[in-house]
Amino acid sequence: MTLGTGSVMAGVGPEASAGAITGRITDTDKNVLPGATIVVEGRNIGATSDMNGRYKLPVLSPDTYKLKISYVGYDPIVSTIVVSDKPIEEKNFTLKEGAALNEVMVLGAFSPQRRALQMQKGKMGVS
Repeated sequence: MTLGTGSVMAGVGPEASAGAITGRITDTDKNVLPGATIVVEGRNIGATSDMNGRYKLPVLSPDTYKLKISYVGYDPIVSTIVVSDKPIEEKNFTLKEGAALNEVMVLGAFSPQRRALQMQKGKMGVS
């Protein structure tokens, strides 16, 4: 096979020494967690799981990385992974349900200034 100038064969070149990380995020009952965040700590790299709980981090050079996986209502986990020169690494994560979130109720009271503004709006016919 002859390659012209600037051509790169699959498996040869800079991307041959890098790998992507893919996987699935589920809970302990094997339910998928869409919208879970996966962040490579210390880097500006991350991903969000899709509707099937699947994610894909971009190509990373071979090294050891710490991933932080989090989802609202679940305990976050930090996992150390080693990226080799394989094109794709498969890494699934299971999150455990965390503490239940409590209801938040916001209460307020009319201040004299707010009451005056409400009266002024009412006189102007603004609703």
